[in-house]
Amino acid sequence: MSEMKQYVILGLGIFGSTIAKTLSQYNHEVIAIDKDLACVDRVSDFVTQAIQADFTDIDQLRAIGIQDCDAAVVATGSHLEESIMGVMNLRELGIPFIMAKAKNKKYMQILQKIGADYVVRPEKEMGERVAKKLVSRNIIDLIDIDDDYSIVEIAAPAKWVGKTLKALDCGPITALMFWESVRIQRNIFRFLRTRSTRSRPTTSCWSSRIIKSSRNLNHCSESEPKPENSGFSVFLDL
Repeated sequence: MSEMKQYVILGLGIFGSTIAKTLSQYNHEVIAIDKDLACVDRVSDFVTQAIQADFTDIDQLRAIGIQDCDAAVVATGSHLEESIMGVMNLRELGIPFIMAKAKNKKYMQILQKIGADYVVRPEKEMGERVAKKLVSRNIIDLIDIDDDYSIVEIAAPAKWVGKTLKALDCGPITALMFWESVRIQRNIFRFLRTRSTRSRPTTSCWSSRIIKSSRNLNHCSESEPKPENSGFSVFLDL
């Protein structure tokens, strides 16, 4: 089980409240802040603390005591001034990791320059995922980690179930699977895909994983070899 962490979410619209609730479901401590009482009330039953406050005021944030949080999300993306003040206040309070939401590329660049560690553009990223879903309908989910790596989740064909990866005659995919002895037991297949033949993931734990829930099938040790560079690689414990 992952270590419990403490997060602060600034702005509790649909985006912020969804993040707050989801983090709470993973048993993390969440401080949710918004100046709108209705938004605060909407998440109060799910998070550790739901507080009505103006996060553009650093004194209010300091009084709440968010200084010990592991990470923060500035979840308001429509008002640039509020996002800027939120990021600057969090940086001043020493929050180790700051994520911010931006509605366009210009906002993203500004927030990055003032100290946001990661800026997300939900509408753009979701649009790209929807387009990929339409193009490749057999893909259940596809998440781009960076320019070289993507996590891909596909529906495993019925003929795969009960067979090992090595036994499957799937052309280049089988040839590039690392953990060939794993037997497919479920109907959803998740793997890490790399586009670059020069890149190699740095993780020390490699295998294939067939999932229907978040339960792992296999683990590997530090001493086990890494896969050779290839078009597809398989990653355990996503």
